[in-house]
Amino acid sequence: MNLELAAASLSRRGLGLTDIREFALQCRDSARQPGGEAAALILLAEKASAFFERHEGIAMTNDALHGFVESLGADVTRLRAAAMAGDAALIEALNAFASAFSNDVVI
Repeated sequence: MNLELAAASLSRRGLGLTDIREFALQCRDSARQPGGEAAALILLAEKASAFFERHEGIAMTNDALHGFVESLGADVTRLRAAAMAGDAALIEALNAFASAFSNDVVI
């Protein structure tokens, strides 16, 4: 998987919680390949995994799931655009993503 495939994966209709988990696993596996997108894929995998773990086994509305998928899709779009703009733009986008994501993570 790369950022283009990640965007396509999230654009499918009817995604469920298990699809979010599968997305995280695919991103994590693909990040093992060398390249500029590896860090982006790891961060996306972590965000998807955190969401899955937080909501696994509890009732959740379709609106909440849809909202998360839209948010994650927007993240992919920003990271993909930054990757196409060059290394400096990608690093800036990765830092912004990590900073925003760290505010959502409860330790």
